[in-house]
Amino acid sequence: MAARGYAWKVLVVGGGLEGLSLAYRLASRGMQRVIVVEGRGVGGPQTPIHSMTSRTVYSSRETVALAVEARKALKKLAGSVKAGGALRETGHIWLLDRREALVFRRWREGLWRQLGVSVEVKPLQEASKMEPLLSGPWEYAAYSPQGGLVDSRALAAAVARAARKAGATIIEGARVDRVEVSGGRVAGVHVEGAGLVPAENVVVAAGAATPALAETAGVAIPIVARRRCVVETEAYASIVSRPVWVPSQDGLMVQAAGGLEVTTASGAIETPRPGVTIDCIAGVSALITQAIKGGWGIRVEAARPYFQPITPDRSPVIGRADEWPEGLYVLSGFAGHGADVRVYAGEALASLILDGKMPREAQPFTPDRFQKGRLIRESLAG
Repeated sequence: MAARGYAWKVLVVGGGLEGLSLAYRLASRGMQRVIVVEGRGVGGPQTPIHSMTSRTVYSSRETVALAVEARKALKKLAGSVKAGGALRETGHIWLLDRREALVFRRWREGLWRQLGVSVEVKPLQEASKMEPLLSGPWEYAAYSPQGGLVDSRALAAAVARAARKAGATIIEGARVDRVEVSGGRVAGVHVEGAGLVPAENVVVAAGAATPALAETAGVAIPIVARRRCVVETEAYASIVSRPVWVPSQDGLMVQAAGGLEVTTASGAIETPRPGVTIDCIAGVSALITQAIKGGWGIRVEAARPYFQPITPDRSPVIGRADEWPEGLYVLSGFAGHGADVRVYAGEALASLILDGKMPREAQPFTPDRFQKGRLIRESLAG
């Protein structure tokens, strides 16, 4: 991976959209010796389903402001890495019961309009004119045209290519098992089978594995891994044409490559474990049958788990705290946040590393908010 004694300027643990966008921004702005170490593969099947969407509909002012800027950043990045085809502006739909519809209307009037986010709440029967197959026990639907589908695997591959072209190194199939600290600052990371990889700065962007890695550096981050289940159906292009959220079921349906991907949660866990459970299949089947007419006739082709990193306020962690070892940063906690927020978070952290300051919209998401009692209280992510 690297000769012993050769110090990387920035070593990023994790090759998701957030880690790749960070590496690309650092390298494209002239920083040398940038490396991304990914335990599996860039844009592989472990890609979280929420990163296949983009949206601006969130419940906290901080997250909405972040998402509005992130939407711009996603479009700009896709253009610069020649991956404009990975974005599809379809808008998205939330299925709501009567109580949830009232809450959405309050947010629309008091928050979303102020920040330039368009949301329309309408009876489900009217919304079904947009998506004829929608049905189920919900009475209302909220539609926002700002957002849609993201081919996150194609986007990740394009960002990785652009990062390499700009001078960054990306290593796949290398598992980092701890962060090394010496004399109050990071010294690098230890990689299974390769030993110490020295680095001046280490960014842990490893999703649900982030808190365990940070703990090896003496840092406690309040992130819990939540197991989620994803089921992929047969290619059936007429199911839905845009992302559909079902808050009361804690589920998400995404049209992807002509098929349908559905995810449900199965609770917080301490240690990520592989394997798909019977509860996973049952939960997804119930969601399909409730939300889509004739959904029980759709053939399941694959099922897989993935693990969401959930913070106490359901908001990401971007940056570092003053009491941490010098040179240690974290980029994690992306639960129900879309590809746009992940991309923008990487770019924001690049600004912190290069310029000493993050954009205003990203500043509320630093890790010291937990100690200082400045939680964000996001309810529409995770």
